[in-house]
Amino acid sequence: MVAGATGLARETIRAGREELKRGDAGTERQRRPGGGRKALVVRQEGWVEALERLVSPTTRGDPMSPLR
Repeated sequence: MVAGATGLARETIRAGREELKRGDAGTERQRRPGGGRKALVVRQEGWVEALERLVSPTTRGDPMSPLR
């Protein structure tokens, strides 16, 4: 019933219930420090400059209404 309502796999729900019973749910990190997605600045150099060109004074419309 829970699996159907949430779209989660029954095994995932069972594992979560077991963690709750043991009392160890959420006590440790899911990822190591520094894990996960890297910042856009790190992954794609030059994106700030490209964005600046998109919102330059000549292309953004009213110069009295800055986007920055």
